[in-house]
Amino acid sequence: MKQSLLERAHQQAQEAANVFQLPLKDKLWQARNGHQMGRGSGSSVDFLDHRLYVPGDDPRHINWQAYARTGQVIMKTYQEEVSLHMDIVLDLSQSMALDEQKQLGSLALSYFVLEQAWQHNISVNFFTATPLTVDLVNPALLQSHQWLAEWSPLFGQPKMELVPWRKNSVRVVVSDVLFPGTDDFFMPFANNDGLSLVVAPYSEQESNPNWRGSMTFIDCETDEKHKQRMTSKRYQRYLTNYQTHFAWWQEKSLYYQVGLVRIPTSKSLADALQAHALPQGLVEWAPSL
Repeated sequence: MKQSLLERAHQQAQEAANVFQLPLKDKLWQARNGHQMGRGSGSSVDFLDHRLYVPGDDPRHINWQAYARTGQVIMKTYQEEVSLHMDIVLDLSQSMALDEQKQLGSLALSYFVLEQAWQHNISVNFFTATPLTVDLVNPALLQSHQWLAEWSPLFGQPKMELVPWRKNSVRVVVSDVLFPGTDDFFMPFANNDGLSLVVAPYSEQESNPNWRGSMTFIDCETDEKHKQRMTSKRYQRYLTNYQTHFAWWQEKSLYYQVGLVRIPTSKSLADALQAHALPQGLVEWAPSL
């Protein structure tokens, strides 16, 4: 993997992060004390509500003015603050390396999500997933563009089931999800109180290929080869199967309440996010400086 590709991807991500951000502030979280708003009551400066005193309550939160008026011991409650976790997984299967443009787009998406964690001081774990293993990337290497030497030469589905997701984390998968989908993929997201996203880069070579005449095809997930004469009928069958595949993923993502957005790698990341992620509410405009 050329270092310049990582640098270019990070530059695209930073440019996009100046314009867009993940909708983190619109979520309520359950986690340990920290910097984001949580579901429960806590000790932040943001007033939440009143309630009656119960034994064990902190007397510093008694509303003495209300007590003077009503004779009842009334407690002030405040919005709980929590610290967020973010777990990011980059799919390194062969289909993600269809061409350099798709690799660049996949890396830019990964860096965009990382920028969200860095800008909001969120604890982040970044994993790479191959057909054999899931590896945690050393955080110290991510900003130095030294963390990826080469794309996985292995064929097959990434081992997403090996990802050690943290409880109630922001969970983001960067994958083209070209492998056969199952409900098991969504199980780690089903009971997650945090934000769950799948961002799927895709190339024009797969979504609208220029196939004509006799061709040799290589399955980028299995490495199987077969020769085929590409007729108009076969081409339409491919497009139908391609669309059906992603219709399944969209249906399941809605069922499991997972945000899923497909991002074309033929555009700059900022343009692609504006055209595809912004209308779905999966990104929002970043505050102007």
